[in-house]
Amino acid sequence: MAQFTKANGDFKPVFHQDADSYTNGGLNAYTTGEAVNVQGPKLQFGIVTFTGSAVAALPGADLAKTIQIIQGKSTIAIYEMDSSGGAAANKLNLALFPTEAWDFTNGGDLDAALSAAGALNYAVTTSATGVTFNSN
Repeated sequence: MAQFTKANGDFKPVFHQDADSYTNGGLNAYTTGEAVNVQGPKLQFGIVTFTGSAVAALPGADLAKTIQIIQGKSTIAIYEMDSSGGAAANKLNLALFPTEAWDFTNGGDLDAALSAAGALNYAVTTSATGVTFNSN
């Protein structure tokens, strides 16, 4: 199967009709507080909180690893990165399909996969409740 490496634009919203402008920030850049997709099948919602991250804004490389791990068992229909909480409080709101591909309970299989050595190498917490998407 053919594949290519994207040079940039990994995490920018692909559909945001009422945006004033679009700026491509380069490799692993993301936009905080913007929903990324607007449609899909029945979705499973959940949150990943990067509690072990010691930096105020989650590094794009950590978001890239997280996305790759999650997409190993499911497809991300919508995500929103919220880095307004600062260190240990960066949140990734998710809508996935198929439903039940990951267990979002704290300590469940998604929590374990993201916290494992070779993945993020620090603690995260996961939850299936409290998911919110910015409605700009």
